[in-house]
Amino acid sequence: MRLKVSQKEASDFLRQNPNQKFLSAIEGHWNAHADDPAIDSASVDGTSVCWLFYWATAENANNEAAAEHARRAFNELVDIPFERFNKKVGRDFAGKHRSPRKDQRWVCSELNRLLGIPSEA
Repeated sequence: MRLKVSQKEASDFLRQNPNQKFLSAIEGHWNAHADDPAIDSASVDGTSVCWLFYWATAENANNEAAAEHARRAFNELVDIPFERFNKKVGRDFAGKHRSPRKDQRWVCSELNRLLGIPSEA
């Protein structure tokens, strides 16, 4: 999935989250790639988007600040609006597919299908 910002800008934004558990999980769950460093083009694994969305929809009052930051991050960083992802994909799918150990190709393909994004040849 596409990022609206560079890989570094995305990482810097995520590291502003106030929740220590979120910050500790970035290393293992946020996997962004620089597509073309000359134009700051970047993409992110589907499981990473699911992980961020899952945090953004946290229902625990202790994580409200973390959830709010994750929602802002989703809208600022990911090329899919939060509300569209919520409507088309949802928390259940994101929760089941947020692990970096999941099949990245399948998760990306399924997200593209759910979101109506044409597959790359």
